[in-house]
Amino acid sequence: MISTSQKVRKLFELAQGNIDLPYFSGFPKNACEGASLFLGATLKEKHPESHIEYIKGYDENGAIHFWLEIDAMVFDITADQFPEIESPLFGVEHQPLASIYSDIEKQEISDAFKASDITNSVYKHSLILEIRHYLHTNV
Repeated sequence: MISTSQKVRKLFELAQGNIDLPYFSGFPKNACEGASLFLGATLKEKHPESHIEYIKGYDENGAIHFWLEIDAMVFDITADQFPEIESPLFGVEHQPLASIYSDIEKQEISDAFKASDITNSVYKHSLILEIRHYLHTNV
């Protein structure tokens, strides 16, 4: 799961200007919503037995950050957009941003992905296919 997450992160870095999601041109900055949704959907497809939650955290001013909790481990591939975080989080026990983004909403990733209006269903399917292809060719 960590390896797949690292590869998806790499794809997002390489293709940031070509991914038609809000704010992706500045990945990882402000790209947490889409990055977490697509990483979560990809991981759920590869690991259907895993419990994957899509986390939406709010700070005291209403700012939002998104990440995943997978089988009680934190995956935040955009955590390094924050100056206090040096690198993305791949399967760590604690979300260091939880004290800032402490008002939490959780949703099962499949439900979150279906309900998301971040993009249309055709583009969702297309990007998932691109991620699959990248993972298959970059083993």
